[in-house]
Amino acid sequence: DRSETDPDLRLALPAPAVPLTREFGSIEMFGGVVEGVNLQEAENFCANLEIPNSVTGRAAWRLPTIAEIEQLGLAFRGPGPFHTQDGPVYSAGNLPSVEGVPGNPIWEPAADTDETDPLAARCVRSI
Repeated sequence: DRSETDPDLRLALPAPAVPLTREFGSIEMFGGVVEGVNLQEAENFCANLEIPNSVTGRAAWRLPTIAEIEQLGLAFRGPGPFHTQDGPVYSAGNLPSVEGVPGNPIWEPAADTDETDPLAARCVRSI
């Protein structure tokens, strides 16, 4: 409990900027995840995504394909299920580790879900 006479808290250094997107080869991924949305809501979220202070702003954000999720590897986190252009998917585990480096997730169709179910979604765009 802080009283009025306690000094204000101060950070020794300013907090570093957190990037909102990351590039992986020919794919740029938005770092946020929208949760509890059906397929139409997920597609609308991505289509209307606008990154502040970005040169490109709102430009061609969309749901990823399964192939793109696999290309993103460990950066595309979460067990899911997630909406994709190819239908709902979930992480069914990881490939074996190699020399201490965790293996990429294995993404499989989420057979017990459909486009009306509230799932998670991430947005990507081609660069």
